[in-house]
Order: sequence, then structure tokens, then C-alpha cells
Amino acid sequence: METYKFETQWLEKLASTSQEFQAENASFYDGSRKEKVTTHNERMMKLSPLFASQPKFEKVCNDEKNKLVHSGFTSYLITVQSNHTSKDLNELHKLADDLKYIVNFWGHNLTELIIIGYTFSKILPTIKITCPNLKILNLAFEEIEIKDFENVFSNMSHLEELTIDWKCENLPLPTILVESIEQVGGTLKSLELANFAKTNDRRLPDSFVSVFPRLIVLEYLSLHGFGDLNQALIQSISEIKSLVSLSLVPVWVEDLECNMYPIGNLKNLERLNIRTDCGVTDEFLINLSNNAKNLKKLAIFATNITDKGIMALNKFTQLEILDLNSRLSQKNNEFITDQSVEYLISNQQLEMLDISNCIKITDSSVLKLVKNIKYLRDLYLKETSLTVELAKKLRDITDTTEIRETSLLVHVPIEKKNSDNDTSENAP
Repeated sequence: METYKFETQWLEKLASTSQEFQAENASFYDGSRKEKVTTHNERMMKLSPLFASQPKFEKVCNDEKNKLVHSGFTSYLITVQSNHTSKDLNELHKLADDLKYIVNFWGHNLTELIIIGYTFSKILPTIKITCPNLKILNLAFEEIEIKDFENVFSNMSHLEELTIDWKCENLPLPTILVESIEQVGGTLKSLELANFAKTNDRRLPDSFVSVFPRLIVLEYLSLHGFGDLNQALIQSISEIKSLVSLSLVPVWVEDLECNMYPIGNLKNLERLNIRTDCGVTDEFLINLSNNAKNLKKLAIFATNITDKGIMALNKFTQLEILDLNSRLSQKNNEFITDQSVEYLISNQQLEMLDISNCIKITDSSVLKLVKNIKYLRDLYLKETSLTVELAKKLRDITDTTEIRETSLLVHVPIEKKNSDNDTSENAP
């Protein structure tokens, strides 16, 4: 690990200035500060006495995009997107050098570290040693050494948010990384894992089955781009009792087999996004409606849902967003009818409703919804038997009834024969 020499007096001065900037930020954001927060240039002027002996420090501070000065020296951000051209690689090497410089002498004071453009795991051992107070950590990996992940989070006893973008071709998430995540199970509130590689093994490691239930304070979980959502993984996710928000967006796999029913046991859920029709059944929705009483957002592929499942949704008294869109599965819903859609009138807090691809719904139920749900502002009717003429009827209804709480934007196809085109009618 590289070392840098800084005089004690210099570090004390930087620490004092850091606290001053943080206090200024806090008073600005809590509204107690009447004048604007000082600009980047103004802060650079205040820091100028520190630059004389540390020109590299001045260079790093001068880059406003890295958030270092703006945050009061608590956050550091790298955002370069390399396309492996010589120019990009040169920029990446410079930013990597700056990153090593900052984490080596100031890492102990960082609470947020976002490394989007540097995709090499070799920085991890340094971060592990020098950044024990991180609360937010965002990483992306393209070239790795497995050993770099060993106990990588064991020294981060304050870590609350972890995001990992996996870009390693022909290499799945290593088990040793999963085991390291377990080490912050007592503090981690948000975990986002995304697989952006095209040719690798997209399965989640089986070790997550035992790790998920041990993330005892986790509130937000997002799994994007993984292909193997087997039943054991679904069951283990359902045991994270503290979950408030869950997003499951697997790669499309035709023979995926699992039952989402256990997810409905999560009583604290407020937001749920499931982008596969595998295991999304009426029974799942009924179980969810009996438990997740505070649900505000529900987005699912409703290919297999019938009126029975939709009728269960009237128990969600706080539901603001309901997305039943099956477009990505390229399948229509042939089971949801006007009978159940009219039940949605009891969801008086609805602001957005997407019933695209529900081909059995007619104008009748949609007109009743708009007439009775006054906060509805977005209505999606794409790939249905409904037409632009319906939007005109909706406008007439809102003109002849009491004033709505919000304007209504209706999204319908221009022509059924050319369903890729769509238009929106504004019913104020």
C-alpha cells in the first residue's frame, strides 16, 4: 500500500475545514441558513493555504465532479466511463491514481465512496484498511482477482448502502464476495446487485440462500440481470423481515421455475417490482394483500393474473402505483375483465395505473375508474382494445363532473394495426 507524508498540523487544519464545510451544508439543507452555501470556487479560496505543500491535493480538490469539496470531504466519486480508447484509459489511470491518493490519507474520514468508472478489484484491500467509516459504497467490477474480495467488508462496521455492478464476462459473482456481504448484515439497509455482462454465468451463488436472512436490517433489495431465481432463493428473500422495497428483474428465461408466493409474507413491504411472470399468480397476490398492508407501489407482469387476483388488491388502501404491464414478456393478459377492474375504485390513492396488454378490458370499467379516482394522473392503455376515442370520452367526463385533484394523462395506441406508435390525451 502506498504511503503519503502529511504533517500533523496540516491534517488538523484540513479536519477543521472539513467540519466547517459539513456544518455549513447541514445548516443549508435543514433550512436554518438563509444565505446560499458557498460555491466551489469560494471554498477553494479558503483551502488555498493547504495547497502550497500539497499540489496533488489541490489538483484533486479542483475537480468539482468528485464531490470531495462539496461534501465537506466526506464523499468521493469517480464517474469516468472507459471505452478502452487511449484517451479514456489515460483518464482512468489518472483518476485511479487520485483515488488511491485520497483513500490512503483521508479514507478514514470518508462516509461515501462511489467508484463507477474504476472496475478493477485490486483497490479493494486498500479500501478495506483505510475506509472503516463508510456508510455508502458503490462498486463496479470488470477485471478481478478472487482474493481481493476476502473479508472485504469486515472492517466497515457502519456500512448501510452497498451497490455492485457486475461486468465480468464468463465469471459469476464469487462466493467469497457473498460471504463478505454477510459481515455487514447488522448494518446494511440497502443492497443493489446488477449483472451487466452478456456472456457470463448469470446465476446468483447458492450461498445467498443462507446469507439473505442474516441481513437483519435490510430495507431495500434490488437484484437485476440474474437468471436463476430458484425457489430456495425466493424463500430466503421472503425471510428478510425488514424489507420495505424489493425489486427482482431477472434476465428473461423461458423455463424459469419458481413460486413467488413466499414474497407475499413480507409485512413491511411498501414497494414491490417483479419483472417476470414466473410464479406471479392470483394466490401470490392474495397472500401479499393479506400481509403487506402498507404497500404503495406494485409492479408485476400480470400475464397469469385473473379477476380473483385483481379483486384482492382492494385491500391496499395506500396503493399509489399499480403497474400490470406485460409488454416485456410479449404476452397479453386474457383473464382480467371489467368486473375486477371496477374493484380498483376502492384504491382511492391511485396516481398511476398501467393495464396495458389486458385485452379483455372495455371502455366501461375504465370510464368508471377515471370518474371515481380523483388523484389518478397517469393511465396506460397500450396494447388493449381501447382507443384514442376513449381518451376523448374521459375528457368529457372530467369536464362535466366535479374538478379532479390532478390532471389526467391517458396513454393509448394511435392505431391498433401499428401498436408501436402511441399518443397521449390530456384530460384536465
